[in-house]
Amino acid sequence: MIRGWVCDANQVEISIDGEPPRQTAYGTKRGDTIEICGDDDNGFGFTFNWNAVGDGIHNIRALADGVEFANVNFVVTTLGVNFLEGANGEFTLPDFPNPGSSPMLRWSQAQQNFCAV
Repeated sequence: MIRGWVCDANQVEISIDGEPPRQTAYGTKRGDTIEICGDDDNGFGFTFNWNAVGDGIHNIRALADGVEFANVNFVVTTLGVNFLEGANGEFTLPDFPNPGSSPMLRWSQAQQNFCAV
């Protein structure tokens, strides 16, 4: 998931590794932006399979109404395939994030990540 916020845009797009920009969903509620933006409908999001770009250093740009407002490099380490099937795993994180807390994590094939259960 690619997500963030920007004030007062009509359209938010992202471009990965110089590819043509792709439109994100924009306008979700972000209460943490009220003080800066004057309203809260500033969130954007875009579901993306990071395995599709392959291992290595990549670049992402974010544009609001065609004007770049973010440009960062990031590193991808894949699981070797675009979509990992048949994997499973479960473990406990003792004393995380606080002493006495021990959340259980389980692999989610749908999310391609470990999730708290």
